[in-house]
Amino acid sequence: MQNILFSTIRQRRQELEKAPFIKFLADKTADPEARLSYVPHMLYFIMGFKDMLYCLRREGSPDPVQQDVNEHCDEDNGHWKWFLADLKAIRLKDNFYDQDKTRLFSELYSDENYVIRDMVYEAMHYCKMANTPAIRMIILEVIEAIFSVFVESMNVLVFQMGKYEEYKFFGRVHHEAESGHSNGSWLDGGKKEVHVEADMAEEEKELALIIINGLFDGFAAMATRWHIQQKQYLRKNARVLA
Repeated sequence: MQNILFSTIRQRRQELEKAPFIKFLADKTADPEARLSYVPHMLYFIMGFKDMLYCLRREGSPDPVQQDVNEHCDEDNGHWKWFLADLKAIRLKDNFYDQDKTRLFSELYSDENYVIRDMVYEAMHYCKMANTPAIRMIILEVIEAIFSVFVESMNVLVFQMGKYEEYKFFGRVHHEAESGHSNGSWLDGGKKEVHVEADMAEEEKELALIIINGLFDGFAAMATRWHIQQKQYLRKNARVLA
């Protein structure tokens, strides 16, 4: 099973690139507002990601891999604040974030959006299952690989809108922070094998494979829901660009 974890992450990342949600983000012929309309529905996941990072940390651990995990979590810990800033700045028709908070929580906890919440629940479950620093590092690698696919397509939209310098989470500030991770980045396409894999026991790798596929499956399901919301917005509000 040499390098099976890294190979699986890379393969699942390539599959994710073909998802309709990812392709629609980068489709310059589609209405920018419709492509951006999923953002309010991302709120539950972003705040859940904050808790995932907290769960993966082990304060004062002497283990060097866990120290790397802690450093990575610290680097990502404040990104939710950038998301909230962008959520205020993004102007959308019928944005429930700008309306009464009863509407906000009704949307976040609607039956239709259960798949988004379930992604957070599953991810937290995997974080709690991760009983070694190596598996915790693998979880971070999966999250970074997923984000790199998302941001590459999102950048097309943000540049098209001329908002790369204005937006923080969806713009330059976050992109540069992710590119500058001390453990390297998937964004530049030159990510090397995950260094913890060589020293992992076979049972660790088996658990890690379950987690890798579970996280990718969960994100794919959540992305499908976001794409449904994009299409609904397009039918209701937007026009396809000529």
